[in-house]
Amino acid sequence: MADPTHMLGKLNSYFERQIGTAALSLSRRSQVLTEQAETILQTLPGLSVGTLFIVSVVLFHAWNGELFLELASWSACMLALQWLGFRPWLRRRDVRKREGNYYKTLRKTVIQSFMAGTCWGMLPVIVLPSGNPDLTMLIAISMSAVLFGATFGLTSIPQAVFAFLIPCLAGISTGLVTSNGLAESAALFAMVLSFVALIPPLSVRYARNLVRHIVAEMELWEQKQIISLVVQEFEENSSDWLWEFDANGRVSRVTARFASAWEMDPEELAGADFVALLKEHASEEEAVWPIESALQQRDQFRDVEVAVTIKGETRWWNLTGKPNLNSDGGFQGYVGICSDISKRKSAEIQINRLAHRDVLTGLLNRAMFNEKMDAAIAKLERYGSQFGVLFLDLDKFKLIN
Repeated sequence: MADPTHMLGKLNSYFERQIGTAALSLSRRSQVLTEQAETILQTLPGLSVGTLFIVSVVLFHAWNGELFLELASWSACMLALQWLGFRPWLRRRDVRKREGNYYKTLRKTVIQSFMAGTCWGMLPVIVLPSGNPDLTMLIAISMSAVLFGATFGLTSIPQAVFAFLIPCLAGISTGLVTSNGLAESAALFAMVLSFVALIPPLSVRYARNLVRHIVAEMELWEQKQIISLVVQEFEENSSDWLWEFDANGRVSRVTARFASAWEMDPEELAGADFVALLKEHASEEEAVWPIESALQQRDQFRDVEVAVTIKGETRWWNLTGKPNLNSDGGFQGYVGICSDISKRKSAEIQINRLAHRDVLTGLLNRAMFNEKMDAAIAKLERYGSQFGVLFLDLDKFKLIN
């Protein structure tokens, strides 16, 4: 004889393969199951209200009838189950803070679904043998509503859907077999069963899509966390900083390094016009033109060097940026990086000065004279622009040389 536990384990493995959780690690499956359970909890208040309504209607129609005692007992069981199922909803904030054991949580959900299905399955067992046409019609309508509502609420976990459906269908079958008006009851419940046949494949498909969505969100969140750590490490241990502005050109990202570079409060920088800010502090406004041109064409720019004056001190910045697009390709602004290259530019200027000026006097040297002469000759040959060379020995230094 087959072991029921083994059979249930194989059935659970089948569902996990179908919805895509079998390939996930156990910790990731626990995270996914937490989100799946959350979708069930979101529908629980509505399902509870519907259940209370059906119970009230059934008791009202059975009032002073021969089945009132049995249906009152059934109603008490339903109310107890409602309270048992409603407790997780009341504690949902605490539940979401911790992830329990995957199999324990899944087993608990399936058992509660099976208990609810068993209780609903008892309703046709109680009513159908009586042959009461009014109650039979009421139960048929009620069971249709229950099967639709409950399976809709549980559909994120197919195991729970099947655990609910099996005792429900068993109860309907038992009620039909023991029914006095078998033909009439069978016609009503045939419609119910035709609807039920659609539920399992729809549930598996919905759960599969939900799992994919949950896993994608988790991976995206993890990537954001990694990027955030990398950016934080980059900004804390680098002379570079990130900048970002929105589609209107207003600064939308103000990091500590960004504010420190401008020597301004973050509140002052937030919402400021990025290009206007550069122009205001640029030593030469023309240096910002390549950036403006790229922005007008919504094109990227790279290694644009701009000399800025911050509180009387000249600094050199190297800016690189690209358009920031959303998932639909819509323009959201620009994002980029800025590097302080003041030391490098200072060294370049010093090297250039040593190469073209006399160390002692600071005047242009022979190398620069030759460059200027070559440029003047080239201009003469190309455009016919005339020039003259003036020799002045103001301090008789030529005699010393």
